[in-house]
Amino acid sequence: MNNLKIVKWILIAFVVTTISCCIYTLNDVTTKSSNWETKEITGQIRELKLITTFPDEGLLICFIDGNFTFIDINYYWTYSHLLPINSNNSVKLTFATNGAGQTKVISIQELPYE
Repeated sequence: MNNLKIVKWILIAFVVTTISCCIYTLNDVTTKSSNWETKEITGQIRELKLITTFPDEGLLICFIDGNFTFIDINYYWTYSHLLPINSNNSVKLTFATNGAGQTKVISIQELPYE
């Protein structure tokens, strides 16, 4: 009878611990995914590399000056808007990143060559 009570309390403790960990993890992921920080980058594009293999699906944008950024949210839209830009012109990208490491482009502006 005592062994059954011990097993019962261990099982209850395990369930409570598991539920607490799940709630904490869900809260952490939700918080990181909802805090977006806006950034800008300007330069001439050297290479657009569309990566479509799991787990690193996205668009790698490399600039002539060595800067780069990896877009992983709505990257086909970004690729389709960057592809027709003249290679002599600069591009101003406004993008947002969150705590979960996701990046999305907010706006694309082509700056004519001067």
